[in-house]
Amino acid sequence: MSSTTPDSLTLVDDILEGFRADGITSDQVAETLFGFGCYIGEVLARHEGGCWRKATEQEVNLFSFPMVIELPAKRVCNPIGKVFKRMENGPEDNLCYFYTVFTSADQR
Repeated sequence: MSSTTPDSLTLVDDILEGFRADGITSDQVAETLFGFGCYIGEVLARHEGGCWRKATEQEVNLFSFPMVIELPAKRVCNPIGKVFKRMENGPEDNLCYFYTVFTSADQR
């Protein structure tokens, strides 16, 4: 992906939906999903002032991943886990919506 922008999240959603349509499971593409989660995190970091940090023990128990994105006002999100949920649950876990929820003005 050449430009790390919020608009590019639609492409990630489309790729994941293509995997699902082809019957590919999360286990088969776990490394790719992890990479996409990192990509989503980078979009949040670059466009919303977030930063990667080590998850606390409580966050690891909640999110199952050792890295999270911390956004301004100490909001924390788990883009890696979200990508895995998107793959498992389909469009109901839309990545563009995820981005919007964590970046909406009323969350700041």
